[in-house]
Amino acid sequence: MDVATDIVLSGCSAGGIAVWAIVDWVSQHQAVPKAARFSGFPMEGFYLDDTKWEQGSHRGHRVDGIGVFAFLKKSVFQTHRPAILSNECSQYHGERAYLCLIAAQGAHFIKSQLFFWQSKFDQDILAWQPNYGRYGHSNGICLPQDDDDSADRIDSDCANRIGDQMSEALHGVWESKPNIAGFLDACYHHCPTMPSGIHIDGVSPFQAFATWYDGGQHIWKVDHQWKSQTCWPSWSFLEIPEEITWPPWLSEIHLPRVPVVLYA
Repeated sequence: MDVATDIVLSGCSAGGIAVWAIVDWVSQHQAVPKAARFSGFPMEGFYLDDTKWEQGSHRGHRVDGIGVFAFLKKSVFQTHRPAILSNECSQYHGERAYLCLIAAQGAHFIKSQLFFWQSKFDQDILAWQPNYGRYGHSNGICLPQDDDDSADRIDSDCANRIGDQMSEALHGVWESKPNIAGFLDACYHHCPTMPSGIHIDGVSPFQAFATWYDGGQHIWKVDHQWKSQTCWPSWSFLEIPEEITWPPWLSEIHLPRVPVVLYA
């Protein structure tokens, strides 16, 4: 680690949530060489703040007066009282400092260089997270059926509503945080473990990361509506390779470096 020239903190799903939340803390850790270039690469870890979730027929599941996703993060925060979250974010939110575990809130306080890969139609959010997906034995708003989470089971209006909110939130991050770049696609997936075939303008998420890393383009995005995207139908989880190899984006970087990947 002490000879590393480049360090990338990455993770997907819960790991992606962690990267968004603690990337600045890790960047300042004594184990990270001061001369090394440090950046974050969260995948599918950007979740919306559901503390004031939609009302009426579009209202998601709630616990203790807030959305279930926020309630779960509140429970984690109250149990562990993590001291590794952004001090600025924690002070800003005060008694609701648990919001710093939700990227839609915490991202605005990040100082590290960061590149994300996120779908506006993330499968976990639409089908499995308790705000709009299934919760226990209760049907969700985006996933009314109770048998499977295939794309044709998702309610189109709900998917577009969430997709628009995701796009708006991430565009707001891009506009206010020049240190944050990313790849926002419109495919229905969550945490692919191998190259996915997803491209924007002929560029894969890993090629986009490498381009940004080498000083090129910062933003790749599409704003398709549900079922209108070119990757339809897509898939979600892929089989994990028998042998663990370097992440694909490392092969796209052609410089004499000593990379270290920390996976949350």
